[in-house]
Amino acid sequence: MTDGRKATLKAEAPLRPEQTYLERKAEVTRRDHEEFSQYLQEKTERDRLQLQQLQQLQPVKTPETPPSKLNRRSILTWVAGTAVVGEAVTLGYPLLTAQNAANQDAGGATSTAPSTASPWRSAAWKYCERSLVPMLKKSTSAAS
Repeated sequence: MTDGRKATLKAEAPLRPEQTYLERKAEVTRRDHEEFSQYLQEKTERDRLQLQQLQQLQPVKTPETPPSKLNRRSILTWVAGTAVVGEAVTLGYPLLTAQNAANQDAGGATSTAPSTASPWRSAAWKYCERSLVPMLKKSTSAAS
């Protein structure tokens, strides 16, 4: 300034609390963004290195196991078969023991089926008498 006056510097007026908060918030946001960008670069580099290492490794060949024969259908078939066999044994054993006792005592075969049985149970009794009792007799006589 050539006119001979001295330049005076005005001191900046103190910032209001809102302005201080906004400046601090902007600074923290900028720093967080820089740190996050750095983290993403490091992560990308680390992932790239891991991918290279995995590609360099020889794949391990695992022996293929045959598919299991145990599945829902086979289990349900087994359960149903077990239930049928259990019912047949439940119905057939008394027939076998009572018929053997009747043959030994009275000399003849008598039916031990209950007279008040439901139709399906009486059919099961007939089936047991016709097919299971001879089979059980054969197996018990072979075991004796």
